Amino acid sequence: DLPESDAAFKKTTWADIQKNLYGSVVSVSVQSVNGGNASRILDYKAHKDSGLRIIAVGGLSLSRGLTLEGLIISYYHRNSKMYDTLMQMGRWFGYRRGYADLCRIYMTNTSQKWYSYIANATEELKSSVVRMVNENKTPIDFGYKVRNDKVALLVTAKNKMRTATAYNMLLSLDGNVEETKYLINDPKTNHGNFLLVNQWLSNLLSDGRYCLWEDDEMKNKVDPQIKNVPAELVASLIRQFKTSVKNDTFRTDLLSELIISSQKVKPVWDVMVKQGEGRDAVLGPLNITSVKRKYAVAENGDIQISGSSSHLGSRESYQGGITQKQYNEISIIAENTRKNNPDKGKQLTQEEYFVIDRNPLLVIWPVTLTEEAGKDKPNKSQKKLRLDCSVEPAMGLSIGFPRVTDSNNTTIRYVINKIAAMQMLDVSNDDLLYDEETGVEED
Repeated sequence: DLPESDAAFKKTTWADIQKNLYGSVVSVSVQSVNGGNASRILDYKAHKDSGLRIIAVGGLSLSRGLTLEGLIISYYHRNSKMYDTLMQMGRWFGYRRGYADLCRIYMTNTSQKWYSYIANATEELKSSVVRMVNENKTPIDFGYKVRNDKVALLVTAKNKMRTATAYNMLLSLDGNVEETKYLINDPKTNHGNFLLVNQWLSNLLSDGRYCLWEDDEMKNKVDPQIKNVPAELVASLIRQFKTSVKNDTFRTDLLSELIISSQKVKPVWDVMVKQGEGRDAVLGPLNITSVKRKYAVAENGDIQISGSSSHLGSRESYQGGITQKQYNEISIIAENTRKNNPDKGKQLTQEEYFVIDRNPLLVIWPVTLTEEAGKDKPNKSQKKLRLDCSVEPAMGLSIGFPRVTDSNNTTIRYVINKIAAMQMLDVSNDDLLYDEETGVEED
């Protein structure tokens, strides 16, 4: 199937091939490559004039990174379950310039899926490295994690894991509210998020299909709201938004994937810009008043909204996008639930605003950070607030998704290093080393 227009190859007939067929295969030998005999068997210099023509059969020696010069066809049946070994096997698949389109690899469907999975996990890890560089951090203070939710695959052998540990994280949209409870304590990053949201709102409201929702039946008549925004636009904003590593359930890359995969269930979202009693600001075409929040500075230097209570939104924040009639419906459902659970309290919870069939809600939070939160005041000689909210507000996001039976829930399992465990699990190094069952610290 070579292209006839390719100047590098002339048109070849079967008669030409048949005439040269025997001569091209008669010198091919079958060789077992193992036990350190590779340098003797694969002696390319001794065959530099005619070329070494062999069928190499082997296991460990070939799979541990040995490259065969001029390799054209590979039959691959090795069944390693470890990322690093599988990636080493990729070195088999070499080729010579001018022969790339002739190379063929034959493998099982399972192996194909494993390579595809590892490629995606590797790209995700590379993105973490880029993010570390952009935040001017080093591996000492930046937690790494590698996606590992395929039960059949291991990142590497257990004796090589060292300080890495397993961490299970369930990320689900179904009936949940997720917030950026932690903000990156970096003016440059916050400025980037501000510009992103500013441009996103400008583009959205300059599009003739979308405008501010104005309806006498609106439950929330204070905060600017936009109805029926396509899921892919919401996913695009969330994907580009930079968030703290401590927001373990607000992983922008994974949430954007879930939003896209769930658009068959919920193709459109509502958007609200939350206002409060903070400083005035301009966000896109909107003149808004930001909300006020106390703060603490977390161990990793990021900003913990509201201190130890660690929350961005309030209960009524998720009245956006619904009518008074829908609110009454929600209240009736909640009241009936409380009859069986009197300890739940009288006020609606954040999640209860999503017990009915409604659009998912994206809330944009422009925040003025006020005084430090109570007992969470940090040691000022070591930690400080770097954001100046008099210039532009700190930017946060939150989402709420209604309960639906066919929502696309995803469980992601990671292998993370010690720094990531301390950041995401909010524990100290001593906690990680202490074995509760034995009462002994590990080495």
